[in-house]
Amino acid sequence: MFKFVLKTSKKINSNNALLFKYSRGSGPFLGFMLSKKFGNAVKRNKFKNQCRFLYRQLLKEGGSFSLIVRPLENNLNFKNIEEAFKDFKKQAGCI
Repeated sequence: MFKFVLKTSKKINSNNALLFKYSRGSGPFLGFMLSKKFGNAVKRNKFKNQCRFLYRQLLKEGGSFSLIVRPLENNLNFKNIEEAFKDFKKQAGCI
């Protein structure tokens, strides 16, 4: 599924914080592109959990798409991630 989304995806860059790659026709899927340079395992897991929470909110609002998230900065807090997801909703036409 991850390779399919990468091949058929459209890119959205959100406020230089996150890069989204998404595809509409493949059903709900969430993937991450993180390296160890982002931080230790605790920091990477915290980031993934925050993104999963925001992705679930998108699904509840009626969006059905596959999404791959890649952070472009190392020091992101929840507010930055939430703003990036809001920008994604606007640019992808989910609103």
